[in-house]
Amino acid sequence: MGMRIDTARTQKCLYGISKGMTTKELIDYTGYGARTVKKIVEKPEEYQRKLEEAKKEQEEEWIPLWAEIFADEWEKSNEIH
Repeated sequence: MGMRIDTARTQKCLYGISKGMTTKELIDYTGYGARTVKKIVEKPEEYQRKLEEAKKEQEEEWIPLWAEIFADEWEKSNEIH
């Protein structure tokens, strides 16, 4: 058995990484601590694999719609500044 991960926060972190968020933004967005964010940033492929395994174990339907909505809002808020 591997490490247990918070699937929602891990997905949010991986999504934020793909959108170019800074470490500070990832910490604020995910609620993870600096060490956890740093680990995910260093090995995103490993955490993607762990995320997929955890999602299979949960046997829930996975709909990342919230991630797309957040991306739109995040991009809009950065355009204003």
